Amino acid sequence: MTAMSTTGPASEGKGARTRAAIQEAAVIAFRRDGYQRATLAGIAEELGITRSAVLHHFSSKAELLRQSVEPFFARLDEMLDRVESRAPIPDRQRRLLVTEVVDLVAEYRQVAAFLTSDPSVSSHLGPDLQLPARAQRFVAITVGAQGSELAAVRSLAALGSVLRPLIASDELVDFSDPATRQLLVACAMAVLKTPLPISPGSAPSRDHAGS
Repeated sequence: MTAMSTTGPASEGKGARTRAAIQEAAVIAFRRDGYQRATLAGIAEELGITRSAVLHHFSSKAELLRQSVEPFFARLDEMLDRVESRAPIPDRQRRLLVTEVVDLVAEYRQVAAFLTSDPSVSSHLGPDLQLPARAQRFVAITVGAQGSELAAVRSLAALGSVLRPLIASDELVDFSDPATRQLLVACAMAVLKTPLPISPGSAPSRDHAGS
């Protein structure tokens, strides 16, 4: 007699919901406590399940971290891929790119926050999941291969104006508020349009505000 399977659409759906709940609790813990101090036992306690139940879905804390950040990086890479071949992009496309970055950060607020604020995280992620590499791509897209070092600094400062507020509490900086996101876009664009200084004795740069 063949035993009936205990797995099916219902159990698979429950498993997916449990995985999603574990990941949601994990990114909150990673942001609040820092990756090093957050524990699987603490994440399990938040959900009212056991540590073994967490390990049933994720083989380790590092694996939980990796799977929690992968969707954010996949979306970010997709966004950068669409415009990278046209670098350096003009001002109007810069604004569209910055707007997309702000919206993505708002959607993945918890993940983006601990990626930017916890320096220990990068050592637990592979080379394909590193935020500095994406920052370099952002610079290349907004400045171009022939851009000056100062232009690169300006692009990084523009990106920083979006990412730096992530260290603040949700009450102080509400990324779900459209007005907040519009302000962040405006700040980043203001930085990108800032004229570059000319070093004493050097020839004027071909770069100019809004280029």
